[in-house]
Amino acid sequence: MKPFSRKAEKKVRMNMAELKTFFVYELEDTGERKELSLSEKALIQYLNPEQVLVLVREDLRRIFIWKGAKSAVKKRFISSRVARDVQQELMKNSLYHRCKIVSVDQGDEVQEFLDAFNLESMDVKERLADVRYVRNSEKEEIKEKKRFPEEKEFRINEYITLKLIKGQTEIFIDEKPFHQCKYLLLNLTQKDFNKFDHIDSIDEAFEMYNKMDKNHERDHDLIDPESEFIGHCSNLQVWYENDYDLRILHSSLSIPLLKKMAFLGDKKAIIRLKESIATRIMSRNYNTIIFYLNEKYLKLFSNEELEVMFDEWLEKNVDFAFME
Repeated sequence: MKPFSRKAEKKVRMNMAELKTFFVYELEDTGERKELSLSEKALIQYLNPEQVLVLVREDLRRIFIWKGAKSAVKKRFISSRVARDVQQELMKNSLYHRCKIVSVDQGDEVQEFLDAFNLESMDVKERLADVRYVRNSEKEEIKEKKRFPEEKEFRINEYITLKLIKGQTEIFIDEKPFHQCKYLLLNLTQKDFNKFDHIDSIDEAFEMYNKMDKNHERDHDLIDPESEFIGHCSNLQVWYENDYDLRILHSSLSIPLLKKMAFLGDKKAIIRLKESIATRIMSRNYNTIIFYLNEKYLKLFSNEELEVMFDEWLEKNVDFAFME
C-alpha cells in the first residue's frame, strides 16, 4: 500500500483534530430538536427531571437518550425517532462511525452512561405516573433467575394497546394478541410524512416507502427494546391521530387492524375501512373482490351501499361477464 504523502497525512490529522465527538440535542415540546453548545463538564446542569436530551459520544460509538423522571410522554416517544435521525446523519459523514442507541432513565442510569460522563446515579423521589420501569438492580436479579421484567404497556385508544413483553413489542386488539408483522409500521418523521401528501393509494405509498431508507428494519438490532417499543407506540399513535390514514401503514397491517376494530364498533375504523374497500372494488382487480368476499369484509356494508357500489363497478367494467 502506498504511504501517505506528508501533505495528505497533515490533512488527515487536521480533519481528525477538528472532528467533533460530543453533541447534545434538546427536545422541545413541538417535537423539534435544538443543538446545545456545552461541554461534557457542563452537562450535569442540564440533566433536570423535565428534560429529554439526545447525547452523542461518537468516540464511544454511543447515542444516549437521557429521559428525565418527570419528562413529558410526547418527548419520550419522539426521542427514539430523533436519535435515529441523528444516527443516520452521522453515518453520512465518512469520518463518523455507526453509533448504538441506548435509552437512559433518570435515577436508573445504565453504568456505561455514568462512566461515559463521569456521573453518579441521581436520586429520584418522583417519577412520571403513567410509565413503569424495571431498575438495573432488578434486571440483574431477573437475569439470574431467568425471569423477564414486568411488562410495559401503552394504550393508543380503547381498542389498541402495545405491550413490551420479554423484550418484544406486541400489539393487542381488545386485549387479545394481534399477530402481524410489526416492522410494517412505517417509522416516519414529520418531514417524511409530508412526502405522502400527494399520494392516495396504499400501494403507491408502499412503493415510495420501499424507496426510502428503512433503517429501523435493517438496523433494529442497534436499538434497545425500550426505544423500539416507544417507536412503535409513536407510529401507531400518529396513525390514530390522523384518523387511521391509510398512507401511513401498509395495507397488510392497516386493513386487518381496521377490520378488527370495525367489528368491535369503532366508528372511525368502519368509515375508513369502507372507504378503502369501496376504492379497491372500483378497480378491475377481481382477486381483490374475491378476497373481500371470502374474508367477510362486505358485512360492514348495508344492502343499499352494496347495491350502489356494485352498480358503479359494473358501469366501469362493461366488459365483465358473469360465469355460467
